[in-house]
Amino acid sequence: AAANGGATGAEDAAELAARPTHGEESAAARAQAAANVSAWRVKQMPTQRPLEAPRVPADFLKQYALLRKDGPAFFAYLRVIPPADLPRIFSPEVADEVLISIVATMRAHHDATTAAWCVEWLRALSGAPRFEMTVLMLAAAAKRDAAALFDALAESGAAVGDDVRKLYR
Repeated sequence: AAANGGATGAEDAAELAARPTHGEESAAARAQAAANVSAWRVKQMPTQRPLEAPRVPADFLKQYALLRKDGPAFFAYLRVIPPADLPRIFSPEVADEVLISIVATMRAHHDATTAAWCVEWLRALSGAPRFEMTVLMLAAAAKRDAAALFDALAESGAAVGDDVRKLYR
């Protein structure tokens, strides 16, 4: 078989041994998928142009998907959204995952100059449709995180009244 261009038994065995196993194929596929997602995120990131406030809920969700793992960038994005627009942007509701991310981001990245803005923004967010239902369904740990955020905002000098705290309990 080798004389007429065919493979020998040894060549067949070497070819089979060189093929990736099922586990290696799925690991390689996962790595390729992760690389594709990273490339897409980099391509979509607003590196040259300034962040713009979302006009519709889909605009917010697109930026949320891109920025949620980059705390400072996500905080900067939240800062460009006027509080008055929040009920319209978070329609038909604020997803629990998004609310948890917003609380965590504000807690990690606010300072004395942004604390009052955070309180105003969170108060306005409570006007979003079905906000009460989202808060009602939050896990106890998420509610504790919100309480800790309000404590941190108060320590930073913001006037955090019981009215806004109650909205997140």
